[in-house]
Order: sequence, then C-alpha cells, then structure tokens
Amino acid sequence: MAKSEVAVKEEKSTALALSMEDMGADAGGGFEGVTAKDVTVPYLSILQSGSPQVKRGDPAQIPGAAEGDIFNTATKEVYKEGLRLIPCAFQKRYVEWVDRDQGGGFVASHADEAILNQTTKDEKGKARLANGNVIVTTAYHYVLVIRPDGSFYPAIMAMASTQLKKSRDWFGLMQGLKIKTSRGMVTPSTFSHSYKCGTTTQKNNFGTWQGWDLSAPAMLESNELYAIAKAFSQSVNEGTVKAADPVSADVQESADAGESKHF
Repeated sequence: MAKSEVAVKEEKSTALALSMEDMGADAGGGFEGVTAKDVTVPYLSILQSGSPQVKRGDPAQIPGAAEGDIFNTATKEVYKEGLRLIPCAFQKRYVEWVDRDQGGGFVASHADEAILNQTTKDEKGKARLANGNVIVTTAYHYVLVIRPDGSFYPAIMAMASTQLKKSRDWFGLMQGLKIKTSRGMVTPSTFSHSYKCGTTTQKNNFGTWQGWDLSAPAMLESNELYAIAKAFSQSVNEGTVKAADPVSADVQESADAGESKHF
C-alpha cells in the first residue's frame, strides 16, 4: 500500500433495524385518553375568485393558487389537478353564522334539525333566528384524501347551499354501486371505493362560482387501505373524531358556494 493511501475501516452499525411487527404490536400506543375534543381533522375547500389565497398582495396569498383549486385549510396544500378520495362517514349539521355586515363568524354547530323551527325565512330565503344569525344546513363528508404520491390523510368536505345537491348526487352515485357476494348483489360500504374529486364552474342569479365535481368510482384494491378507511368511519360514528368548529372563512365560502355573500 502506498504511503499516500489511507486504509479506511468500515464500521458496521450496531443499531437494530426497526421492526414493523414491533410497531404493529404497539398500534394505538400514545393515544390513551384521546377524545374527540383532542383530534382535529382538516377541511378541504374550493378556492373562489374572492379567496385570500388567490388575491395578489393579500398576506394569505399562495403563489400559483387560482380559482377552482382545492385547498387544505390546515396544511395549506393546493391541488390543481384534483385528487382521489374515499368517503368514510357522513354527518348533517345546522351551522349558525353571524351575518358579514354584523362582523361575521361561526357561532355554533347544531346537531338537531329542530333548530330550524326557531327560524323564519328572510327576503333572500335564509333561515334566520330571532337574534339575526342564520342557520345553514351543512353536509359534512369525512374522507381519506389520496395524494398523488399515494400517501393519504383524513379530511372533511363541508357542503351547504348549492353544494347540498352535489352531496345528494354523490350519495346517489354511491348507492347505485353493486357488488356480487355469496348473499347476492349488495350495495357496498361507502369506503369500498375511491372517487375522482375535482371542481366545476357553476352559476345562478347570484353569479358564478366553483363547486365540487365527484365522479369515476373505483373499487379499492388494497385490503390495508380498506381497513384504514373502515377504522376512520368507525371513529367518526363513535364520536372519537368529529369536525372542528369551522373558524376558517375558507370553509364557509366553499361550503356555501353560490349563495349571496352574506357571511
């Protein structure tokens, strides 16, 4: 060996490789005592022409974000080409809001439809309480969002106003699916399929806006993903996971797309 050469001895790491079986045995560890109040699920919303994320010079502007993009209100991820998602659970709530000209803002989420009995319709057809606040019937879809790279995370889509019809149409699409089993043809669980989620331009007497577009159901091929979607569904139905108060204006703007901007 030449004097200029240096012998390098490779040291083998003594660290043990992490075992997936060990991780599996510890599944759920660290979540002891966690309740619905301790878990926040992010919302998906649709960026509209007036959304701060698309306004030049706004502190909340996201470079490259545009009207019609899908937006994660927690992580600030923006999806331009749509995405695929798995519907896991559903809830209907009656959300109380303050009018925009009164300062705006979320007040409460009511689970009982009876709250509508305390309202009267104003000249715009809004269900208004005696205190001046409005009640907005809102459909919450709990979903697993599948990123383009194949990773996934739970999220909530809030649909109100014109988007309630999109919610009903989506359920119609789900219920129209049939699979053949030993018990005959049955309607599979909502979380048995993923759906293409995008946006589309809509308009009415109030103007033009972007709404949800849900189509192209595809049966899940992964047993593991199906089990995760089923577990998420059960967590929502058992109350372990629930929608956080929609304090973000983006949530209501997207949910109430197509209505006059009274919030």
